[in-house]
This record gives sequence, C-alpha cells and structure tokens, in this order.
Amino acid sequence: MRAPRAARPLALLLLLLQPLQFKFLRMHLGKSEEETEEFEDYLEELLRPGPARPLTKDAFQQRTIIDPTRPLTDPEYCTAEMKMKNVHNKFRCVREHFFLQVAYEELQKLCKNIFVPCKNGVKKCHRSRQLIEGVYCNLTRGVRMSDCEYESSYRQGYVLITCRWQNDIQEIIPAYTSLFTKLQTIPHFLAQSPLCTCQYTWLHLRICHFQKRLENLHDKGNLSVQCR
Repeated sequence: MRAPRAARPLALLLLLLQPLQFKFLRMHLGKSEEETEEFEDYLEELLRPGPARPLTKDAFQQRTIIDPTRPLTDPEYCTAEMKMKNVHNKFRCVREHFFLQVAYEELQKLCKNIFVPCKNGVKKCHRSRQLIEGVYCNLTRGVRMSDCEYESSYRQGYVLITCRWQNDIQEIIPAYTSLFTKLQTIPHFLAQSPLCTCQYTWLHLRICHFQKRLENLHDKGNLSVQCR
C-alpha cells in the first residue's frame, strides 16, 4: 500500500527539490557557481547515510580557527560559537569540540612533527611545540541543533592533532584536534617572587622551585640569583 505524502521522509523531499534550490540560489540570491557547488556538497553530506566524512581543509578552518577579537573566557563562548560556525554531526550535538586561536598555516606545520602517543583511542598524533590558546567545549544539554548547550573552558597548552591527506588539493591537512593539554597552575609563592619569572611548564616549575630555595639563601647571605 502506498504511503501518504505526509509520511514521506524529509530527506526525500529535499532530494526532489535540489534542482529548484540550486536554480533559486543562482538566479535570485546572486550566488556564484562555486558557492552553489559548496551548498550542494553540504546538502549531500547531510543527506548521505553512514558516518560523516572527514573535514576538508576549508571546513576544518571554519570549525576550528577562531576570531582573536572575542574574549576566550566568555562562559557563553561555546554555545554561541558552535551555532555560528555550524558545528554539528548531521544536526546532532557533538559531545566535545576545540576552538584554537592560531593561524591555520601554523597548525598545518604540526603535521610534519614526529608522532607522539595519543589518547581517546587515537594511536598517533602530532604535538605542538609552542603554547596555543583556545576554548574547550563540553556538551551539557541538548541532543539536536539548535538546543545544544556547552560548558566553555579557556585552555592554554600544547595541542595534539591528527592529520590526513586531502587528495584534491594534494596537501596533508589537520583532521582532528585530539587533546588540549593544560599547563600546571603556577604556585602562588612563585608567582609572587620578584626574582623568578618562568614559563608555566612543569619542568620550569621544578627549576624555579630550586631557584626559590637559592633565593631564600640569598636573603640570608650574599648569594646573587636571577631566574630567566
């Protein structure tokens, strides 16, 4: 028995209307062929069954690289930015996401770094050598867009990414941000020390701790200590 029209899936309706949609985009919205083709690819990805395809170079930049003018400590950062950047998995909320405040070209260079151990089931990652700022988004409520709500956490540390080969542009590109390693919090007595200002890595903290002891000796005697 033939199903009533109202029961037909929305996906089928969108597929039938595709030619009209693209014609409307070109004729009435002044969209170029390139923009129309991009929309076609986006719609095809939404309607395609199975897992989502890996992000392209442009899609990764759109979803991951963030505007440096917005404060990264804003508690509503993720909830707003996830919607603005259209971050979802076929309209389903993603459980976590990383926004990075770094030039894409710098991030792409990480793909040439040696492999390091990863977490979350990923075997090989590339680790940044420089500190990178960003925001970690953790889903707290919602199942589908646009009901997704996220907890926003400012991060500064070393990024672990995976990379892949994008055949059409013949480039190795960042594919996924696996982990954002947070730095250890610097102890209060070190932060207040007039003679000791160091990077906030664990190794530096141990060095500064030793030099803090020398500083105490300096207060009692004639030692001269300077931490750089």
